[in-house]
Amino acid sequence: MEVILFIIFGNFFLFIVFIILVIYNNISKNVSSNNYYINKKKESSYIDVYFFKGSLITKNELNFYHILLDICNDLDFILFCQVSLYQIVGVQNKFSRRLYYSFFNKISRKCIDFVFCDKNDCSIKLCIELDDSSHNRKDRIYRDNFINDLFHDLSIPLLRYNSTFNYDKSDIKNCIYNKLQINAIENLDK
Repeated sequence: MEVILFIIFGNFFLFIVFIILVIYNNISKNVSSNNYYINKKKESSYIDVYFFKGSLITKNELNFYHILLDICNDLDFILFCQVSLYQIVGVQNKFSRRLYYSFFNKISRKCIDFVFCDKNDCSIKLCIELDDSSHNRKDRIYRDNFINDLFHDLSIPLLRYNSTFNYDKSDIKNCIYNKLQINAIENLDK
């Protein structure tokens, strides 16, 4: 009987020692792997991974931007470019964490080209997408349809304007004024 008790307690003791060793081993692996990544960051240079773009927008977008800036000044608005979609729309808090982030990820990596905002309270007045030839790609068509539906459902004014080499300020102004429901003819002198 004593032998059986000795064997049971001996096995129990070995089992406890085994569990402690497994836990210790996992902790030291986590610490060493964390140290690896910390040291890896210190040893490598970001120049091997990233490059500096130098400009926020293309030259064509910059030409369009200057025209929009003039129109914004006429309307007493502020103009922003490359605004992240999640700055414009948010996800309702009624979903589970997993579902919330699924919806959030759908908007987090998308930008709107240009946004007109009220000078006094920065409320969004109009979003503008400059559509170049890349918008003919299948993935871009899917993205554009998502943006169109989203903005329609949330009643956010969205203007799509086709990219070109020469922009006609009066045409752009008319399109913007129509979208904002402002009488463009009265304001063409500005």
